[in-house]
Parts: sequence; C-alpha cells; structure tokens
Amino acid sequence: METVLGGIREMLLGVQLTLLGYVFQDLRLAPEEVNGLLLLVGTVLTIGGFVAGRG
Repeated sequence: METVLGGIREMLLGVQLTLLGYVFQDLRLAPEEVNGLLLLVGTVLTIGGFVAGRG
C-alpha cells in the first residue's frame, strides 16, 4: 500500500510539473530550456510513478 501511495504522489507531482511547463511555455515566462526541463522531469516522474504504483 505504501508503494502505491508513493507512486500516486509521484505521478501527481509529475502532472503538476508538466502543466507548469505548458503554462510557462504558453505565457513565455521562462526560457525554452526551463520549459523543456519542466516538461521532461514532469513526464519522467509521471511514468515513474505509474510504474512504482503498479508494484
């Protein structure tokens, strides 16, 4: 159960970072490198959380 909850938390953090990256990109609030990093880290965390949550 602990692994599942940790996976869900990781996925939610990944989704939030990905959305933040899209908002920054649309509003041009940060350089492209920062946007790319947010999108990449968010995607990796979402996928990692999914795999960890499946146990």
